[in-house]
Amino acid sequence: MSVTIKTGDTLNAIAKTAGVGICNIAAANRITNTNMIYAGQTLSFGGPGCETINNGPTCNVAAASPVTRAAVAGDTFFNMAVKAGSTVARIQAANPLVVATNIQIGTMITIS
Repeated sequence: MSVTIKTGDTLNAIAKTAGVGICNIAAANRITNTNMIYAGQTLSFGGPGCETINNGPTCNVAAASPVTRAAVAGDTFFNMAVKAGSTVARIQAANPLVVATNIQIGTMITIS
């Protein structure tokens, strides 16, 4: 099952509508802060009955292994973070020599 986030959506509302737990969605999409989702982000997760519903109180989400890829036209730390389920701060920390406002095409970016 997948859902594309719209302005005003919350993980709680999506979980209730889909009949799954917040933590189930967070774990499937490596979301470490369940209060931080973005319009345009697509979340994929198992449908109702696929797992025991887990609503916390805290979600234990395994950290993603860092991935390195070449920057392409239009890349920003923000859109990379949204696509990878990461944060701008984590990508900036992993790439201290990259100027976030001037990412050159072909620059190798570590996404963690």
